[in-house]
Amino acid sequence: MYYSHTTIIYIVLFLVFGFPLVLNSFKKKLFGQFSFNKLIYIFNTTILYNVIVGIVALIIAAIFDKVFYTTDNGNIFAEIFIEATYSYIVIGLFFYLPSIGLLNLINWIMKKLKKA
Repeated sequence: MYYSHTTIIYIVLFLVFGFPLVLNSFKKKLFGQFSFNKLIYIFNTTILYNVIVGIVALIIAAIFDKVFYTTDNGNIFAEIFIEATYSYIVIGLFFYLPSIGLLNLINWIMKKLKKA
């Protein structure tokens, strides 16, 4: 990875992770009446989008890898796309998914404690 690509990759990752969250937040009016349950609902619905985008991007990145790099004809767009896709998968699997699971666990514990 070249250091000139990292800025572009960070911007792409921020937009791909952030855009659906912000869009869902405005759609569910989270900023008007904030509640923890709404926040968790937004994260849970957004994860479906992220899984679909991740699978599609991974398939496209694999195709780019086979087409461009088996014949040594790689270009900057393919490099950025493949690196951003792999970073997206790693961030999603090891940071985003466990944090959503932890939020759901906290919400479940709070509901159990409220009933008791």
